Amino acid sequence: MIKLEHLLSETQFKMYKTYVYVEFADDTDITTIAQIIRALDKVAVVNNKSNKEDDRPRGLLLVKVITTLPALETFQTLQQEAMSTIPELKKFQFSERHVEQVDL
Repeated sequence: MIKLEHLLSETQFKMYKTYVYVEFADDTDITTIAQIIRALDKVAVVNNKSNKEDDRPRGLLLVKVITTLPALETFQTLQQEAMSTIPELKKFQFSERHVEQVDL
């Protein structure tokens, strides 16, 4: 019989990162949106790459995820989850061109 510990040790987790462009409601800010996105499944790190002085309701985030799935599938799932669970979010667009694997 195979032990659960043995199965878990064979699972290959990978970390990926990409840039995400977000637009959100006027009554919130990029820091709040980044914190909410950080709470979503598979998200490990969210860094604000936009100008913090900019008052417009949009921004650029660097998002890192940890997953056993392919990168594009993970970011597509994250996009769907973000748009369906964050009411302040009007747009969530990730850059396929900038998707990179990161060493754990």
